Amino acid sequence: MEHAGPTGPLTLRQMPRGFVGSPDAGVWSSAKASGVTNFLPASAQNWLEYLAEEYDQTFVSSASARGQLYRAYAALDQVLIGHAIRTPSDEIDISTLTAVQRSTAAEALRDVAEHARSLMRNLVTLDAGNESVFTNH
Repeated sequence: MEHAGPTGPLTLRQMPRGFVGSPDAGVWSSAKASGVTNFLPASAQNWLEYLAEEYDQTFVSSASARGQLYRAYAALDQVLIGHAIRTPSDEIDISTLTAVQRSTAAEALRDVAEHARSLMRNLVTLDAGNESVFTNH
């Protein structure tokens, strides 16, 4: 967006819609509540507790990575709604945005990218951590 300048033609390709889902994390809570976790070594309990916290930070907490990504997309939508035009090829033409709107959209797009990176880091941590649980315990 920055390279197009304040008035040059500019389009954004729409990515296919998707959903960032999450597995059921209630298993760990239930296991702790029932005392089943006491049968695990302390190191395994600590590791699984860490993964439960990572899960919450990724999907559950009010400031979760997934929630922040969705809010960033919503902010970008607010900039584009009513100003951008959907093209026949299903792209979004934002050449009708003013220079100020383009600047705001560029900042919103940066936020989306940053929150997507953050969510991906969390997902990689969860994946690696779960792989470790399966291979080491």
